[in-house]
Amino acid sequence: MGTLTVMSTTIRLPRGYKRLKAACRVPATTANLGPGFDSMGLALTLHNELAAEVGRTNKTVVEIVGEGENTLARDESNLVVRSMIETFKHLDRKPVPVWVRCTNRIPLSRGLGSSSAAVAGGVFLANEICGRPLDREDLFKIAAKIEGHPDNVAPALLGGLAVSVGDQATGFHALSVDLDALTKWKYVVAIPDFTIDTAAARKVLPKKIAFEDAVFNVGRASLVIAALLKGPGKAANSVLKEAMNDRLHQPSREKLIVGRQAVMDAAYKAGALGVCVSGSGPSIFAVGSKWANRIGEAMVETFNKQEIAARYEVLNVEPAGTISLGVHNF
Repeated sequence: MGTLTVMSTTIRLPRGYKRLKAACRVPATTANLGPGFDSMGLALTLHNELAAEVGRTNKTVVEIVGEGENTLARDESNLVVRSMIETFKHLDRKPVPVWVRCTNRIPLSRGLGSSSAAVAGGVFLANEICGRPLDREDLFKIAAKIEGHPDNVAPALLGGLAVSVGDQATGFHALSVDLDALTKWKYVVAIPDFTIDTAAARKVLPKKIAFEDAVFNVGRASLVIAALLKGPGKAANSVLKEAMNDRLHQPSREKLIVGRQAVMDAAYKAGALGVCVSGSGPSIFAVGSKWANRIGEAMVETFNKQEIAARYEVLNVEPAGTISLGVHNF
């Protein structure tokens, strides 16, 4: 066992644990980007900050500030803690009680990757406390296994524009890109004041799709990536609207998002170049080259016409993914 001395008190760390504290920052993510169902995602500059400590308490304690402070679990069932425990087990470390503090800014169940942020943050914190034995690719694979699908955890951990594939049986793979072109777009998210459970959103998906619909989505998913990486300009601007069309998931989920089509139409009218549902919704994600606030205001106003309160955020791409923070403030 290792030992640490803190304020004249010696703390004996369990075997394999190298650090007493760790802290990290995890970004929100928007998944699918229209046609890239379960495979494409973008990290955004809206963050949760997480901190963890071992040896502080003799039982697991979770403190939560911000989103979910009145609803999220504060014990071992909390998703951050569960993800830490899974990582400890993966590293053949005996799980220990942890103190965790979550400062949450990512809205819950709005299609902005709040659960993936919890998973990514928990996996990252556990790795930090154990002395960083795992690299980013390893962390991604653990997180994807916990989450069950990789499209949000990939950008959450890796940053930038991430493309990921795989399943529990075959394993997971991801590649992220953070070219400067991605920072030149305007990203706007309209966040309505209601939630959608991801599991419920998956239940309405079709069991089978037509061959021509598969071809439709494959081409457009490729076009979305090409347009975003090329950056704003005549060529990319002209194709982004068509590129974000989708036949796999958005039509089936339309009834879950009141006013979805009207909000998307309003975004286009206000100057958006590409608009889609963010993840499984209900947030709506818009990409433009200018007029970001006008686009956001138009989407919120249209939600309001449906008697739904909403707000909008103008964000940038987060290139770094999950990063380590100094622990002096925790």
